[in-house]
Amino acid sequence: MSLQILLFCNVGQKPFGNNLLPPVRAFERRGVCRVVEPRAYGSFASTGGARPAPIPSAAVVDGLDGFVPDLVVCLGGGLCLADQDRARLPARAVLVGIALSDPLGLDTSLEIAPDFDLFYTQDPQTIDHYRRAGVEVRRCDLAVDPALSHPVDVEADTDLVFVGRWTPYRDEIVRRLLSVCSVRVHAYAREADRWAAQVGPPLDDPAALNEGLCRGRVGLELAYLDVGPAGFRGTCRITPRAFFAAACGIPTLIESFPLLTEFFDLGSEVATFAGLDDVADAATALLADDEARLAMGRRARARVIRDHTWDLRATMIAADAGIARGDARDPRS
Repeated sequence: MSLQILLFCNVGQKPFGNNLLPPVRAFERRGVCRVVEPRAYGSFASTGGARPAPIPSAAVVDGLDGFVPDLVVCLGGGLCLADQDRARLPARAVLVGIALSDPLGLDTSLEIAPDFDLFYTQDPQTIDHYRRAGVEVRRCDLAVDPALSHPVDVEADTDLVFVGRWTPYRDEIVRRLLSVCSVRVHAYAREADRWAAQVGPPLDDPAALNEGLCRGRVGLELAYLDVGPAGFRGTCRITPRAFFAAACGIPTLIESFPLLTEFFDLGSEVATFAGLDDVADAATALLADDEARLAMGRRARARVIRDHTWDLRATMIAADAGIARGDARDPRS
């Protein structure tokens, strides 16, 4: 079934487009998709998911002009519709919200989720928090677009690559790794002086991110939250980094935590370490055996293509929306 999809998403905003373009492309493959970027309207105030970000009424009016959507999706960034704009939607439309910043943006998600027909979180550890708050939520795990994240024929010129923000814990991990291997960090330019490692330029679009990851032998995913909401500090959560690296055929080195087994097979598709005192030894072992490391990368890529693509997630959401709308036909057909 081909759907009419109205998608509100700031997909052109760097570097967030790295995370947003893959789901946008997947929804575009589900039917006729109209993408509206709220940031193009002067009254819009981006919050990065830290607070609700109401979509300007003008953006909603433009999105609906000559278009009757089956599905209206607010993708990431705390995007939501005001009451008067929800009332503009056709009766057939199912309003979907997808949180991509939990648990860091959980307070925002909890505030806006009740206004959606379907609301999804990418972080399974937050589901109990939603339920305790009496908020219905569904799971939409992180994923990739294999056409955007894939192996490329470039020289791997560093051992480990990390893409992300500075925190004290992350910098200490990098310091310990530098004692046994080379590490390159791609971070915000304003943070360059804070890192112990060499800092490369920001990887602000999918092509740059893809090549930057492929220039490393191993992707470094630091899941431990040493900063963030008090209720989640000291916990671990997976980010898109591990999925991007896997799609590139590169094994990831990541902290071991219980939920990780729901995404990858430990020791086969990802390599793990137990904490600060273990990370250098874990990296040394992974880098010592090229054949085993390359095989792990191939298995990781096969896993994301099988289980973790945005086409799978978009199809799931379309099916849920069909049930919510009462369609007789299966949207997955």
